[in-house]
Amino acid sequence: MLDTRLTNAHVITMDPAHPVARDLGIWRGRVVGLDGAVTGLPAREVVDLQGATVLPGFIDSHVHLAWTGLKAATPSVAPCTRAEDILAVVARAVADEPDGAWVDLAGYDQRALGRHLTAAELDKVSDGRKVFMIHDSGHGCVVNSAVLDLLPAQAAAGQGFLAESAMTAARRLRLPYSQEELADAIERAGRQCLAEGITACAEAGIGGGLLGHSPVEAGAYQLLRDRGRLPLRVQLMAAGDTLRPVAAHPADGSPLRAVQFMVERASDSGQPIGPAEAITVEEALYAYTAAGAFACHWEDDAGSLSPGKRADLVVLGDDPCRVETSRIGDIEVVETYVDGRPTAHLG
Repeated sequence: MLDTRLTNAHVITMDPAHPVARDLGIWRGRVVGLDGAVTGLPAREVVDLQGATVLPGFIDSHVHLAWTGLKAATPSVAPCTRAEDILAVVARAVADEPDGAWVDLAGYDQRALGRHLTAAELDKVSDGRKVFMIHDSGHGCVVNSAVLDLLPAQAAAGQGFLAESAMTAARRLRLPYSQEELADAIERAGRQCLAEGITACAEAGIGGGLLGHSPVEAGAYQLLRDRGRLPLRVQLMAAGDTLRPVAAHPADGSPLRAVQFMVERASDSGQPIGPAEAITVEEALYAYTAAGAFACHWEDDAGSLSPGKRADLVVLGDDPCRVETSRIGDIEVVETYVDGRPTAHLG
């Protein structure tokens, strides 16, 4: 007897041997068959998807879960577009912290301002605290003079803006995040991944500069696994900058928004970005499923909805291949399955 049979679905399997199916059978967390191989079999649960689209669970082969989770719980200056509004947010965050404390803020992007904020401006509202405002890219930050005074003199050249290794040096000045703090952040980001249809990912920055080369990040993952709190499959990779200085590349975000961008190659304002690098919707979906599995060496177990592979899948409210490209990023993620079990209760 099957554990679950999904029926009346538009299943895009990413398996060239059986590219599209209507029925999919699950037993003990694995796909056991498609269409006629399972249609007549009894199942403990039959789920009528009423024509919804089913894809292999998205696999993001480059994420930074701890950084993403911490950022989500950090006061943000987005979407402020004026310096005075940003400084007002900083002032409110500062007021909640004791004298001399570190004050972290997220959401900084200088493009709307046309320039970077300066340490001198932050000094006016920091009231003795050490302000660290990270850029949305993860590649830089703006700090106040209380932080600059702790860094080598050359760090002051940017008037408060620090990039790459200089940002890492500033981050390392503060006490490391605790294992519990990192575990909570990873779990928070993992649940968001499930909500976006991601069932597996590769953590590309263990011990990296984004968290000040924290020595306990790997332990946080182990803690979550031991407590049954790790929401999705994660492959851990040591950050390159633990071996030598390199740039970090935080690229976390909704796979469907990423698919839309890979096809359109345009900014939010419509500005073309490398239009010659545009690919088809089918190629973009392949990148987030079968190719993602290959990148993580999971191709024998994931990336397609083939018999014998893990029943990690995502149910979508529409077919990315059939809607207008401009609508792909807004398609509803109806449900995400890991090991054949729906995960909505984890959200």
